[in-house]
Amino acid sequence: MKSTLISCVFVFNFMLSFSQNVWLQKSNFPGTNRDDGIAFSINNMGYFGTGRQANFLMTKDFWQYNPATNTWLQVADFGGIERQYACSFTIGQYAYVLTGVDINLVSYNDLWQYDAVADTWTQKASLPGSARSAAVAFAIGNKGYIGTGRDNGLLLSDFWEYNPANDSWLQKADFGGTARWVAVGFAVNGKGYIGTGVDSTTIFKKDFWEYDPATNQWTQKADFAGTARNYAEGFTINNFGYISTGRDTNYNYQNDCWQYNSINDTWMKVASIGGVSRKGVASFVIGNEAYVCAGIDSSNTRLNELWQYIATVGISNSNSDNGITISSNFSTQEINITFEKSRFKNMTVTLYDLSGRKIKSISIWNQNEITITTESLISGIYVLEIHTVDSILKRKVFVK
Repeated sequence: MKSTLISCVFVFNFMLSFSQNVWLQKSNFPGTNRDDGIAFSINNMGYFGTGRQANFLMTKDFWQYNPATNTWLQVADFGGIERQYACSFTIGQYAYVLTGVDINLVSYNDLWQYDAVADTWTQKASLPGSARSAAVAFAIGNKGYIGTGRDNGLLLSDFWEYNPANDSWLQKADFGGTARWVAVGFAVNGKGYIGTGVDSTTIFKKDFWEYDPATNQWTQKADFAGTARNYAEGFTINNFGYISTGRDTNYNYQNDCWQYNSINDTWMKVASIGGVSRKGVASFVIGNEAYVCAGIDSSNTRLNELWQYIATVGISNSNSDNGITISSNFSTQEINITFEKSRFKNMTVTLYDLSGRKIKSISIWNQNEITITTESLISGIYVLEIHTVDSILKRKVFVK
């Protein structure tokens, strides 16, 4: 059986080595809209919770995101008190959430371990340093690290290592830059990075520093290439670091995204996040894709959006895997998609534009071929996603 989708019309150039980056909007977070929550991933699932609601009340609820089904499920509440400005890292099969501030502006230094299999929280050894909020945390190998932040108006530059094997803390060399809070960081290629934020003189920062756990030393690297800012978000994909969103010196909210190459110490601007500019988001990474959740925009509207970041690679004129073949015919301006009927019974083919807007979604039942004719969409980048009810089978990027 063959069907033709006349309404999906665009001329595709397939490229062997084309590299692009796109954001796709996914299912909204079903909890209350919020900013300054925290997120992490375990076993190919994302988790998001805590933060501040529109009524300024703090939260402690937690939710699991399944990328295969694009659905959310509420899980056990965070084990500590309701808070915002906490931070987190993941080591092995466990996530760790620590520090933050409550509705009375009391800062915390407690540490909680989350077991996703048992869906339980267990309190571990508290951070020996000052209680704090809006610190930076990340994991390198089997150790967790936390530094910077604010304790009742005092900005911090101390830096600590957590060893989950014996539930112990060890103070390391202080952060190399000036004390600050609402900075951003990530770990890539065995080293940690911290930058941006605001210092005690309310100067917005864009300096960027590398921590080497082998030598316990900080080295200043190339400044962040975007505007100086605070409340940004960082994540790591494919051995590249990324910084996105935040608020700049002029209190303008941002939606840009920058990729950091630690090998040659360079920054490159990539696709901006869709929707409104925002700060106070949280992110998690599953496989080679990042997810940015919630936040607050310049009108002080708290958000519940979830955006998926895909660092995509183009394909050749004919590409076959997973029992799905995608091929192009430039003379007839068609894209042909064929399926092995014996393997796939119920699928959906969805087309998105670069902003994440859904152009077309077609349900396929017991068919073995689709032809997409090409003639009227505007020039640009499009993402074609083929999925069943519980898994993504194939995703390709096309350029008109």
